[in-house]
Amino acid sequence: MTSIRLQAGQLWGKNSDHVVNRRVILVEGHSVAFREEKRTDRCFLQAVAIADFVGWIRVQQAILFECDMHQSWARASDEEIGKRLLIQRVQAGLSQGDVAQKTGLSRAAIALWEGGKRGCSIRNLSRVAVAIGVDFDTLIRSASSKNGETFEELSLEDRRLLGLFRVVDITSRAEVMRWLEIRASAQSVLRRRGDPFTNQLWHLYSSLAQS
Repeated sequence: MTSIRLQAGQLWGKNSDHVVNRRVILVEGHSVAFREEKRTDRCFLQAVAIADFVGWIRVQQAILFECDMHQSWARASDEEIGKRLLIQRVQAGLSQGDVAQKTGLSRAAIALWEGGKRGCSIRNLSRVAVAIGVDFDTLIRSASSKNGETFEELSLEDRRLLGLFRVVDITSRAEVMRWLEIRASAQSVLRRRGDPFTNQLWHLYSSLAQS
């Protein structure tokens, strides 16, 4: 049987409505990160063993359509991934023990990853991302990497927001995310006009939004 070599940028699949094509984004060690190319739904990054991906190719009798290196991107450093993991875990209200229990990984390993002291495989990072409820891309993608196709699908306002978000440091990003989460969860409460304190918060938000 012909050997299959996976490479970032490859698009594997079939001209069939029953098979969702897969775009290889990152190959590392014995794991591969890929994105399913759907027509409408948002396409999340996933990670599996290379052997499992190759098995999918053979079972589906998938073919290599193209190899577009512009579709690939670089992985963030272990230190950057650790900072993101810590921030996202805290925002999710989970302890290291909670994440360990959800993923079947050790709390000590998660502590090392958060400290940037030891690299984490992309398969384990994928499991951690699911456990804390964030996109895998959020944890692993280098800030300097760009995906033109995804970016072009955003509205002009979303592009401006994303551009501003990317240029600030990780602490500022966490503050912005926290503010948005508080704002989203409190929106229904802020619209109630019976409570004087709620009214003050609503007027404060309105003045900030207009500034």
